[in-house]
Amino acid sequence: MWFERLLQGVLDTLLMVGVSSLIALLLGIPLA
Repeated sequence: MWFERLLQGVLDTLLMVGVSSLIALLLGIPLA
């Protein structure tokens, strides 16, 4: 079903963005 595929794509994108943001915070705090 296309809706499920679209939803999965959105979740994957949010997960990638969330992980990237978390890594950026973890790396950025010690450097600040």
